[in-house]
Amino acid sequence: MTPAIHAVDFAAIFHRLLEAFGPRGWWPLSELRRRDPFTGGYHPGDYSPPASAAQRFEIGVGAILTQNTTWKQVAGCLDNLEQAGLMSLHELLRAPVETIEAAIRASGYYRQKARKLLEFARFFSEWDPQPPPRPKLLSVWGVGEETADSILLYAYGQPFFVVDAYSRRLVERLTGEVVSKYARLQERISAAFAHLEYACRVQVFNEFHALVVDLAKNHCCSRPRCRGCPLEDLCLIGKAGGVGTARF
Repeated sequence: MTPAIHAVDFAAIFHRLLEAFGPRGWWPLSELRRRDPFTGGYHPGDYSPPASAAQRFEIGVGAILTQNTTWKQVAGCLDNLEQAGLMSLHELLRAPVETIEAAIRASGYYRQKARKLLEFARFFSEWDPQPPPRPKLLSVWGVGEETADSILLYAYGQPFFVVDAYSRRLVERLTGEVVSKYARLQERISAAFAHLEYACRVQVFNEFHALVVDLAKNHCCSRPRCRGCPLEDLCLIGKAGGVGTARF
């Protein structure tokens, strides 16, 4: 019998991943990358960023741009925006939409994303530096649950676990259960850490989301590479010998 999602020990999984990969230092920031290119903008073990409105705004911009694309493409677009002087909130709002589109073309869906960035910039100008209420942020055109929670967690230090395709894939491979509802998976993972103090939950959710991404890049790919995976003994595919991609 395969385990149900409510039986998964997410706290134990978190600690396994943290031991295997170490702190990830999300969200990567351009200012830190320019200061030390070797870091890529990541800051493992340092939970003080973002330290300014500019960094919070960059996280919001990055969370929108990363929709349906890779972070490598996003990093290039952020550089383009910086070079065009558009990482300033006020300059972005004054810029012709065609200029924004040209800077972010590599992220895909660049016309839609240019509009999303402008909608978010207007919203940001009204709320920052106060953390916006989640329903208000979700009311911004182009901001869905994953994007909103990324902004709330990484820009404003709010304890919202970010559910993405990688965390869904992980749960499916652990349990054989396809969890289609965002809120259900978020609530189940969050419940495993409800006993922690507020600030600690923020740090755990920060790391856990990033660790799941690393797991997906290194092992839990669309075609899994089970050998050496820190969760191999828990995973249905790993237990089966890691052959094929498995369908449930």
